[in-house]
Amino acid sequence: MEKILIVNIGSSSKRYALYQDKELFNIHIYSFKDEFILEYEDDKLKINELEYKNSLKLFISRFLSNLNEIKAIGIRVVCPGKYFLYNKLIDYKYIRKLEDMKDILPLHIIPVLEEIKNIKKLFPKIKLIGISDSSFHKTISEEARHYAIGKKEAEKYGIHRYGYHGISVRSVLDKSKNFIKAKKIIVCHIGSGVSLTAIENYKSLDNSMGFTPLEGIFGGTRVGDIDPGAVIYLSKKLNLEEYFNHKCGFSGLTGKSDIRELLNNKFALNLFSYRIKKYIGSYIAVLNGLDLIIFTGAVGENSSKIRELICKDLDNLGINLNKKENLNVKEGFIHSGKVKILVLKTNEMEEIYRETLEFI
Repeated sequence: MEKILIVNIGSSSKRYALYQDKELFNIHIYSFKDEFILEYEDDKLKINELEYKNSLKLFISRFLSNLNEIKAIGIRVVCPGKYFLYNKLIDYKYIRKLEDMKDILPLHIIPVLEEIKNIKKLFPKIKLIGISDSSFHKTISEEARHYAIGKKEAEKYGIHRYGYHGISVRSVLDKSKNFIKAKKIIVCHIGSGVSLTAIENYKSLDNSMGFTPLEGIFGGTRVGDIDPGAVIYLSKKLNLEEYFNHKCGFSGLTGKSDIRELLNNKFALNLFSYRIKKYIGSYIAVLNGLDLIIFTGAVGENSSKIRELICKDLDNLGINLNKKENLNVKEGFIHSGKVKILVLKTNEMEEIYRETLEFI
C-alpha cells in the first residue's frame, strides 16, 4: 500500500518517518560529541560522517524496499517571507525562492535545499509538500509582527516578524486538549533552538523568534536578542552570519553547545532562565493573564532542573512548581499554584504528516 514519507531537517538533526494511516517508524539522526548517531526505537547505532551527510540514502537502504510505495513526501521548511507562511507544493518556483533566501538563514535553508534536491533525484515524480514552520503564526498581532523600521523598506525586503517552531506548538496544543481546555497559554519550546509563544484561544498572538530564528532567547549556538548597535559594531570585526548562528548562545558562553553538558554551569543556566522569565512576564502582560504553561522540546520535556529554574520566584504571577511531580513527570501536570504547568512531548513528524495529507 502507498505510504507517506515525512522529512524534518533541523538545525542540528535529521528525522525521517513513514506513515500508512499511522506511524510505521520514526528514525532520528544527529551528531553528539563528535559522533554521529542513528536512533530507532530503543536502538542507537553509530554511523560515519558520510552516512550522516547522505542520510536520505541511508534511510532508504535500511527502511524502504520499494521506492514506488511512496505516494507523497512532506518536509518541514524554515524560511522567512510571506511566501513561506503557507504550506505549498514544492516546484521550481518554490526552490528558486528558497535559493534566494539561503544567505539570510543558511543554518536551516542550505540543509533543506540539499535535502529537497536529493528527494527530487530519488523521487522525481512524487508530490513534495513544503510544510511551513511559521504557518501557525500567521495570526500574530500587527503589533507583534512589525519592526519599527520604514514601511517602504519593510515591504520591499519582507522584513517582518514571522515566528518559528509553529509545527511543534500546534502539535502540543492539540495534545494539551486531552489534559485541559485553556484560553491563555504560553508554550515554551526548549531544545537546541528555543522559543516562547503567546496563545489565546489556540491562536498565536506572538512568538519570541522574529524575521529569523535568531531573535529571542539564545540557544545552543544562536545569539538571541542583541542590541543592533552591537551588531553594527561587530559587523566591522566579524563574519556575523557564522558568528551569530554557530558561535554564540551556550557555545559562546561556555564552549559547549549541548545543554546536557552544562547542567552544573550556574552562570549559563541562570542567564538562560532569566531570559525565558522575561518573555514569560511580557507574554502574561500581552495575554492579560495566564491559564497554562506548556514545556516541550528535547530540553523542556526532559530537564527538570531547567523547568525549576524557569519557574523559580514566579509565585507572585501564580506560577508554582510541584517539585516532586517535576522530578518524576514524563508527560503531565507539574504545578501547585493557580497557573497550570504541563509537560508534553512534541510530535512534529505527526503534525507534518497531518498537514501533508491536506494536499493528497
